[in-house]
Parts: sequence; structure tokens; C-alpha cells
Amino acid sequence: MHALPFDSVRDRLPTNATEDDWVLLRPNLARIADFAEWYAVLHGDIDAPNLSHDERQVVKDAAAAAEKLDWTSEPWRDLTNEVKASSGKKGRELFHPLRLALTGRASGPRWRASSSPWARTAPSAASRPRPSARRNCPTITQK
Repeated sequence: MHALPFDSVRDRLPTNATEDDWVLLRPNLARIADFAEWYAVLHGDIDAPNLSHDERQVVKDAAAAAEKLDWTSEPWRDLTNEVKASSGKKGRELFHPLRLALTGRASGPRWRASSSPWARTAPSAASRPRPSARRNCPTITQK
């Protein structure tokens, strides 16, 4: 499944899904049916998570770090290294709040956000309006 070309799965994906969406999400899918759920996450359709004070601080640190990132390089690695340095958090204390803020989910596939497709989608994802459910949710944005 992970090597299937977009044209062979197009009819099983949401109508507006693009080849870039498929290439980005397919490494993290267990089944093609999982695509729709992660497609919704990719396009900002998530509920605002309930974050603790410490988790909100990690997300605030990440938002500040995201403002300075070189999004063409290794943005996920650079972001997490910066937040690790500024917050002293690592492991679950670092990654769990970021996952909650970005996906609205407490668990999921291992992130491959440093790959080039994530970097290519970052500007468009940051410029999309967020659903009203996310108004009070701290998000990581990019200029």
C-alpha cells in the first residue's frame, strides 16, 4: 500500500485529496481507509485539545520557535530541538503536547514531519483559516 501510486487509490480517497496529500500521508497509514481521518487532520479539521498549563507552555515555545524556522530545511527536527532547549522538556513531555496541538489526538503514527512533503505543505497549511473549534487552541504557525 505504501508504494501505491495516487492514480490507483484516487477513487477511494476524499474528493478533494491531491497526489501531494497521498504522498505525504501514505507512509503513516495502516489501511487506505485511514487516509480520510488523517486528511481531515492535515487540513485543520480537529477539535481543540484540553492542554495542561505545562503543555500549553510547550506549545507556546513551539509557536515562538516556528516563527524563526527555516521551513526548507529540517523544520520538525529544528523545531523540536529549539523547544527542547528552551523548555528543558524531552520525550513524551515534549512530543505529546505538540501532537495534541497539531493533530488533536493523543496518539497516532510516528511523525515524519521533517520529510520534504511536510515542509512543502507548511506554508499552505499555515495560511488556511482554522475551524472555529480551534479558535482557543494554541497552534503552531509559520509566517
